[in-house]
Amino acid sequence: MDKVLIDCHLEEFQLWIKTLSLQIKGDEIILLEGEVGAGKTEFVATLLSCLNYKEVFSPTFSLYNSYKLPSFDVDHYDLYRLENQQELDTLQFYENLTIKRLVLIEWPEKLNINDLPYDRSLYKLKIMKKINPQVRDIFYERVTP
Repeated sequence: MDKVLIDCHLEEFQLWIKTLSLQIKGDEIILLEGEVGAGKTEFVATLLSCLNYKEVFSPTFSLYNSYKLPSFDVDHYDLYRLENQQELDTLQFYENLTIKRLVLIEWPEKLNINDLPYDRSLYKLKIMKKINPQVRDIFYERVTP
């Protein structure tokens, strides 16, 4: 799935995530964009549930959660509260990106995309709220740093 744009209800979004989960190999980096409450953490929880992991918590305050799945590991970053680049250094963020695992990054706008590894499959998922709170515009594409 290199590029997708859909206008969907939340149930359709969950079905799309399930389809996406069947294509995940465990070495992707997915950048999650969208305003507060758009559904970024919901995407992560649904994706990991489809991959048979049930206990997902938002890392808004810790900035980082790690999950061990049967077939690969997942790193989940929420950079909303990131105050400076030193916090990323403390988390060994860039070093962790060199390890092959699924990496999900909320609020990637706080990063320089050119600092991300060139040897990884990199995708951007933008979730946009609509007037109807049950509907989202979803834009998903493969990107190159």
